[in-house]
Amino acid sequence: MSYKKIIKGKKGQEEIVGFALIIIIVAVVLLFLLSFSLKSSEKEEVESTEVSSFLQASLQYTTECETDSGGSGNSGKLSLQDLIFECIDGGLCKDTDETGEKDSCEALNSTWEGIVEESWNVGSDRPVKGYNLLIEENSNILLNISRGNATGNSKGGLNSLPDDVKVVLRVYS
Repeated sequence: MSYKKIIKGKKGQEEIVGFALIIIIVAVVLLFLLSFSLKSSEKEEVESTEVSSFLQASLQYTTECETDSGGSGNSGKLSLQDLIFECIDGGLCKDTDETGEKDSCEALNSTWEGIVEESWNVGSDRPVKGYNLLIEENSNILLNISRGNATGNSKGGLNSLPDDVKVVLRVYS
């Protein structure tokens, strides 16, 4: 009789070991799925037609800066796109609101800040939590304007201009 008890004991131990292995395998699979789902949701950027349209329209905005050459054909007043290239060339512009000349990069910065500030209202109680506007030429940063918090979800737009100039806007929600 002692022989039968030993066989029953071994059979019970084998079942417990098998059950423990199944639980370990299921736990490893669940951990893998959990880590995969967390990795994919860290940063989600969606290309947005709203942001791309905003960038395209903003580049056509006529600024208060004038040059003697008459850049865009609007009585010498420059569009934001023309002002970007004027900044790259290191030029000066006449500000029609003020007397004297102004650095084109300063004018570019103040004009973009005003447009973005008025267009994308940032706040913790608003849909837009923050934004980042970046203008670069051949990997040289001409302008970098940020406001608010950079969250995990963003929608963005990119405009490529001649001479390897890129205008990128990310709006965080």
